[in-house]
Amino acid sequence: MTKPKEDFSIKETSANISATKFTIGPATAYDLVEHLNYLLKEHIQTAKVEIVVKDRANITNEIIGKVSFLVSDAPLHVPLDSCLAPQWYRLEDKNKKKVTAEVMMSFWMGTPVDEAFFGAWQSDSTIISNDGVALTCSQQYYSPRLWYLRVNLIQAQDLVLRDKNMKDQEIFVKATLGTVVVRNKVSPTNNVIPPWNEYILFVAAEPFDDSLILSIENKLHPKKEESVSLGRYVMALSNVQKTMNNAPASSKWYKLDMPEELKTEQKQVKFASKFNMRISLDGGYHVLDECTQYSSDLRPTAKPLWRPVIGILHLGIWKATGLPEMKPMEKRIDAYCVAKYGSRWVQTRTIVNSLAP
Repeated sequence: MTKPKEDFSIKETSANISATKFTIGPATAYDLVEHLNYLLKEHIQTAKVEIVVKDRANITNEIIGKVSFLVSDAPLHVPLDSCLAPQWYRLEDKNKKKVTAEVMMSFWMGTPVDEAFFGAWQSDSTIISNDGVALTCSQQYYSPRLWYLRVNLIQAQDLVLRDKNMKDQEIFVKATLGTVVVRNKVSPTNNVIPPWNEYILFVAAEPFDDSLILSIENKLHPKKEESVSLGRYVMALSNVQKTMNNAPASSKWYKLDMPEELKTEQKQVKFASKFNMRISLDGGYHVLDECTQYSSDLRPTAKPLWRPVIGILHLGIWKATGLPEMKPMEKRIDAYCVAKYGSRWVQTRTIVNSLAP
């Protein structure tokens, strides 16, 4: 028999939500979300929890005292409830006799939306070591705001050439932003005032920690790629002009820094090389950092160009059923879900070894 075709079409679901059941007073965002089961409820393997206080200064790591609770006696804490206040608890010695020492603490049964969930040692992952539990917790991510960095290389003047006797001077510009290095074409004229009028385009991410490095290079030999710097300019991206329309940035003359080799070899020459450029961060477009068919955010980078917000979207990721085993050798699956909207995307906690998390 042929295997029935799976139906992946969008289906309407209705959760068993009753806003009046959980709140008293005005409705809140939590009224729209169905309450989740309590943390580790189906995996708890003990009826008692013990808190032991030890003296680290003592070589034998002597126990000062301990206090124990029954799991069934733990109070339930559900948002929007206020946080459970800490209390003083008397400690017991090895013979279960009360001592004078006390410990202040709070003890409750929480949910995956509890404020203490991210620090839980066993967040539904009882078979994972403590070092790996952090990888099973839910996470929130924000895609960085990306800007187009436009560099219009116009011309340079008063360059100090390394070899003035060379017949054909090949001069070009090397631009570096982070790990990306781009070079333009060789100047069409062989003189010390090379014109280019070319554009170089980079993608820069906030908070603009990198600097743009522009270096004017002089090829040492027409048939070799080896070159030397005639001067360079370093600009912090935080100082770059931001634009939100098609208007070009204003052109400016930038004084180039002398290379260390020229400082030692030609001390008598006053270095006055300059570079005419237009540099701007363009926020009038959306910089695609993913495939267009999967893109969920097409807004321009500049916030003033965004359309006004029309509402708030609440998403509850409830459960999944009938998942296949993705680790056939171990006959198990460790499942989590990822949801993305706009520049924000979230990853749920990982449910260990369950085909119906």
